[in-house]
Amino acid sequence: MNQSCNVDHGGCPEDQVSEAQLQEELKTVPEWRMVEGEPRKIRREFKFDNYLLALNFTNKVAAVAENLNHHPDILLKWGSVTVDYWTHNAGGISTADFHAARLIDEITK
Repeated sequence: MNQSCNVDHGGCPEDQVSEAQLQEELKTVPEWRMVEGEPRKIRREFKFDNYLLALNFTNKVAAVAENLNHHPDILLKWGSVTVDYWTHNAGGISTADFHAARLIDEITK
């Protein structure tokens, strides 16, 4: 791992997790699932009673992403928000993605 990275923010974005790490990290975010493809990513869909609640949640996710400087793809629809995380520099899933997922999960509590 690059020693200049801030591990408090989930590690180094360029460090793609191994398959074993991936399985362990997925246990820490049980509502998220791994999505196969190029690149692989982690995804969670959040459900809401209306569009405004979904939009408000999207803005909270954006605030977390800005704070981390690690931005997901967000799909906003009536009653749902889908968040996809992967690390571009790593070409797949990194520890930073799981760190962000855990912080986003905190918003829903």
